[in-house]
Amino acid sequence: FADGGFFLSVEARDAYFAVQKALTDAVGDASRARVLSEPEFDAIREKGSALRTSLVADVGSRRKPEVRTP
Repeated sequence: FADGGFFLSVEARDAYFAVQKALTDAVGDASRARVLSEPEFDAIREKGSALRTSLVADVGSRRKPEVRTP
């Protein structure tokens, strides 16, 4: 834990960096506040959705449990 970070699959890592790029592209110079345009917002939302889908696939949270409980 000295260096921090987290492990991602290749797909999730690519999706993560796509979100980061979309945020950087939209915000640019963060020293001034502004409202995002609809296309900027949609691009970030779509990239975020792809990241969430990749993470869900990695952890398998949308699959039925393989172990039955009584």
